[in-house]
Amino acid sequence: MKTFIKHLMTFTFMITALSMSQSTYANDSTPIIKVDTVGSGQPVILIPGLMSDGSVWQSTAKALSKNYQVHIVNVAGFGATPETEGTTARNIEQAIVDYIHQEKLHSPVVIGHSFGGFIALALTVNPQVAIKKTISVDGLPFIGPVFTRTNATTPEDLRPQALQIRNLYRQLNREQLLAQTQLGIAIQATSKEAQQNVLDLAAQSDPATVGQITHDLMVRDLRPLLAGDNTPILLLGASGAFTNQAEHAYAKSLYEEQLAQAPHARVIMNTESRHFIMFDDPTWLNNHITAFLGE
Repeated sequence: MKTFIKHLMTFTFMITALSMSQSTYANDSTPIIKVDTVGSGQPVILIPGLMSDGSVWQSTAKALSKNYQVHIVNVAGFGATPETEGTTARNIEQAIVDYIHQEKLHSPVVIGHSFGGFIALALTVNPQVAIKKTISVDGLPFIGPVFTRTNATTPEDLRPQALQIRNLYRQLNREQLLAQTQLGIAIQATSKEAQQNVLDLAAQSDPATVGQITHDLMVRDLRPLLAGDNTPILLLGASGAFTNQAEHAYAKSLYEEQLAQAPHARVIMNTESRHFIMFDDPTWLNNHITAFLGE
């Protein structure tokens, strides 16, 4: 069990200088998300990953705000955003749906990192909204195969471990959560400065929320819903933590298999960057994002 948790943490743990307006969405007076906006034009929604807040998107938001209206999501319990009860993956998804309607965002583009990539894909197949394009930055429709090394894995296979992890994280304090994150920090980012950014965000995050979202990732599979969906999807993967060509090829194959049934999806791998591509290789990331949006 400890080995499983370690591998899980290393995969999933993964704005200054901008003039921003700020709005908050409240679901029954409970702020599940807070959204910062900058720029004007076609709406683009940026969603951070597990234990991250909107600050991880600083470089991308700055690049996109020249031509797009950028909406930067902050999730309750992650990074500097205070926790609240009821923060589940489905509630986060619904909060963003409601925000899209509230702000009258027409055919937004959604971009998410890690867990945020999963939410971006969930919004893609959510019948309540019409998404123009989707970009997932090292986030998959189903996390299970990362650990089992087979896309035959189902949510039912992982449900017992998911429940154990949720219960475990409810018992952790912030210091223990930080210690867990530190175990896999080398897989998250390359430079010491970037690694410290990840750790600083983890140190502020709420352990119970992290456990709940990790559970939700393990028991929900979006692959069947993506089959036949016509939304253009780009998955930007990172395999820089691997050390040989066979491992790079395995990662690319696993990613491509997860989106094989989505007719307008493609995968591009960065074999030098680690999980936080926005820290390791922001130019590569932003160039691919802008090129895809411009197609």
